[in-house]
Amino acid sequence: MVLFMYSANDRETYDTLKEWVDFFQEATMAGHPDGVVVETNAQEPDNVVLPHEGPELAKSLGLPFARANALTDLNVDVPFSMLAFMAHDRAK
Repeated sequence: MVLFMYSANDRETYDTLKEWVDFFQEATMAGHPDGVVVETNAQEPDNVVLPHEGPELAKSLGLPFARANALTDLNVDVPFSMLAFMAHDRAK
């Protein structure tokens, strides 16, 4: 399980995220990765990734989406909780 993260104020990190998912799949020989797409630096005034783009990308990859900001302590625990629930479900 993995967190695929991009910064909302760095377009390149968003644009290359799918490449990282593909790389992970090839490296692990996994059919579909278990993970979460995480947008960081949410709610910053200099964001260049639009709010709807992250959830749309996650949906196109078949992965859940979370938005977090360590600077403001916004939802920092959410992506990790999502992974924990996924691991628990997998163990059943």
